[in-house]
Amino acid sequence: MESIDSYLDLHRDDHACGALLLIDLDHFNSINESLGKHIGTQILERASETLEAMLNPNMQVDQVVGDAFLLFIKDLDNNSEKAKDMALANEIRCTIARPFFTENDEVIVTASVGISLLYQNPDEFMITAAKVIQQA
Repeated sequence: MESIDSYLDLHRDDHACGALLLIDLDHFNSINESLGKHIGTQILERASETLEAMLNPNMQVDQVVGDAFLLFIKDLDNNSEKAKDMALANEIRCTIARPFFTENDEVIVTASVGISLLYQNPDEFMITAAKVIQQA
């Protein structure tokens, strides 16, 4: 949240735009209950490694609560870059959905991705990290 608030404060008077993606693994509690927490932990580790591998220098990812991750993207400068970075949401969903093989079976985990754009509009109330996370 500090990184997001700092970014918004820094760009209060310009037209810089960033994005926040809230990534939530679907039905994770049922996976934990049916396959065991050790499998759930392995799935979370793989999801974290998958997200880390997709980052470029203007991105930051953190696991926030259990099966939820926040991906913060800074400085979406032009329309082609916005489209490229926003396509990342679909790429994340597809990559996480690849089968995960356990000692007994394979598990397919899906993810939901919420997107919120970060920008300051001088004509509106100041945007904060809390508001952006809530929107995502």
